[in-house]
Amino acid sequence: HERAGGESPHAHAVRSQAFHALERILAGMDDDQREVFVLAEIEELGAPEIAEAVGAPLNTVYSRLRLAREEFNEAAKRARARDRWRL
Repeated sequence: HERAGGESPHAHAVRSQAFHALERILAGMDDDQREVFVLAEIEELGAPEIAEAVGAPLNTVYSRLRLAREEFNEAAKRARARDRWRL
């Protein structure tokens, strides 16, 4: 059985779970870090463009992005471990 967009129910459930996990991780981030993370990783802007968009020095953007990526990776590891434990 496929959904209207050609996606199977299982694929839809997996995508939905991933989306909700991303929402939880982003909600747990510091506002400034989340802002640069979303602009870099989702909107695919470069650091100079982000600095201009948020009105922050370039080095501040690099620092926030590094911290946000570290936090994201740690939160993703915790989520994967939690999901494995549930199985």
